[in-house]
Amino acid sequence: MSWIQTYTGREVYPFELDLEDIDIKDIAHSLALQCRFNGHSKMFYSVAEHCCRVSDICRDDLKGAGLLHDASEAYLSDIPSPIKDLLPEYKKVEQRIEKLIEYRFGIRECKNEDKLHVKECDLILLATEARDLMSICKTPWTAPLSPLPKKIMPWTWQEAENEFLFRTKKLGLK
Repeated sequence: MSWIQTYTGREVYPFELDLEDIDIKDIAHSLALQCRFNGHSKMFYSVAEHCCRVSDICRDDLKGAGLLHDASEAYLSDIPSPIKDLLPEYKKVEQRIEKLIEYRFGIRECKNEDKLHVKECDLILLATEARDLMSICKTPWTAPLSPLPKKIMPWTWQEAENEFLFRTKKLGLK
């Protein structure tokens, strides 16, 4: 089976990921270097920054879940939702890795209403990102929720990585 090398030098088999394979430095670095929207935004905007911003608007008891909601992408990459929806096997692997990451960092298993809250925060960010970071399109985005009032001014990838790591420590995710 094929493996990937992570930032910290680990040899990781994404389809057979184990708890000891998961390192917050690998997650922060990878997400900081991955651009949202498959790179089609007007400027570089990282998945790590997106996760920090989702965490910002989550309830206090779900800030860790918000921060790590896209952490599986450190091992699988960020795939746009319209494509991901056509890849049921990918979604199964993604869900398995999400559960491992949550367990590894002590994120309690979310009830349905908690998952819906994190998803709602994710959608609020999506509406904000569409407004601030994407070019005007023939077919306007139909985000189901209103964007945040404050405009996003993207961080550098280094700022995003450092902020992600700072927040993991602040939230006690080790």
